[in-house]
Amino acid sequence: MNFLKKADFFGVIFNWNLSTQDKKYRSAFGGFITILVYATSLLYFIYKIYLWKTNQILPTINTKESIEEYIEQNFYGSQPLKISMVSYGVDFFDWNKNILTCYFGYYVNYDLLYTKPLQPSPNNRSTETSYMIPTNITLVLNPDGQIEDNKKFNQFGFLLFAVCSQEKASEFNITCASEEEINFYLSLLKLSQFKFQIEVQQYDPISQSLKTVQKDHYFNVDIYAPFQAQITYQINQQYTDSNLFYQQLDNMNYIGQYNIITQPVSQEYIKAKYGQYGIAIIQFILDKNVQQMNVLFPKLGALLADVGSIMSTLLSLSIIVSIVNGTLLEDQLHQEIIQFYFPVLKNLSIKKNFFGKVIEVKNNHNVIDLDQYNIVQESLMEKVKIKLTLSNLIYEISRLQFIVQSQLSRQKLLEFHNVGISIDFGHHVTDHELRDLSHQEHRETNFFQFDDFNLLSMNRFQEEYKQIH
Repeated sequence: MNFLKKADFFGVIFNWNLSTQDKKYRSAFGGFITILVYATSLLYFIYKIYLWKTNQILPTINTKESIEEYIEQNFYGSQPLKISMVSYGVDFFDWNKNILTCYFGYYVNYDLLYTKPLQPSPNNRSTETSYMIPTNITLVLNPDGQIEDNKKFNQFGFLLFAVCSQEKASEFNITCASEEEINFYLSLLKLSQFKFQIEVQQYDPISQSLKTVQKDHYFNVDIYAPFQAQITYQINQQYTDSNLFYQQLDNMNYIGQYNIITQPVSQEYIKAKYGQYGIAIIQFILDKNVQQMNVLFPKLGALLADVGSIMSTLLSLSIIVSIVNGTLLEDQLHQEIIQFYFPVLKNLSIKKNFFGKVIEVKNNHNVIDLDQYNIVQESLMEKVKIKLTLSNLIYEISRLQFIVQSQLSRQKLLEFHNVGISIDFGHHVTDHELRDLSHQEHRETNFFQFDDFNLLSMNRFQEEYKQIH
């Protein structure tokens, strides 16, 4: 049993009660600060929950690049590239009077595959030609050419802007302009520009969705200076965790960045590779460097930790409250002890200002001189501080012992170790009789009476004081 007691880490220390109601001294100021701290913390927590609900808390985003050996990206339903020409009223791509024909095709495993020409899309800008928009594109990066596990061959797309040839255009119901018109307008190409509108996507943490961003690029063009442009799209692989309580990852792939590289080529190069004369070749491929993003929204634990840090900061005010409460407690205790010796002070009516300074003292509606009161009060406060020291308490007890010992013999004093108040458990006493101690037979049978237990206590004095007043 002794071993178990020594092993107990939950032992408690006895604390004296300051009153019969509470062991701690509490003040209105301390209560106000307590309510302020907890109310502010609660409101801040509600505010953080509102920010989380409306996606206004920015997530933590970690990024890194990795090299992928196989990537497949579909552009179904999107328009990653729109091409037009700033030509000031001349539509080079009009199929009814065509000057330049835009062909779309793929390189599959480095073999050229043609598709049909792109049909012009309307453009509301009067200074530009119709749009050339490749749709439903599938790009594949597979440089090793391994096609197991449902993999596809390496595949990238291209656009060829070729001079309209009636022999080839007739296959697609395209009507070329006359040769004179074609030569005339080609000579004006140097006054025109290619306009590339490239769309990429960016993640918006507020709406937790992808937003389309469009960027424009302009390139000069000349029939005698054709060029080749290579657009390299970089894939973003994003994993998003927006669940408040537990991990739940949602992944998405999208085009986040791109690069454009241009180089001049000759008409002979275009003719040899594509079988037609042209002014520009646009290639679009996938970058093997993939941007991996982890978007992590805060969990409930992080929100509570944030609220806890604010609460801890506010609780630093407890130092001030403790100082104020300590001062108030000391003042109250000193005043009560002084009133033990000077009961007349209980009848004083004291008025204080907001800062606790005494501004008026009355005794039975008679105003007391404030300076005289302060002199007496300061003198008593100095004395009571000395009286409350432990050494003084022991000293006064020792004096009382000597006084008693001077009146009684040592042997008589030793007998008092066995003296106490007797209780007759054989006689039935009601709770009312125990409180009032009015049962005469019971009182006459003992030298020390039952109510002697509370004979000199402060509560007994307060009860009698109330009866008198």
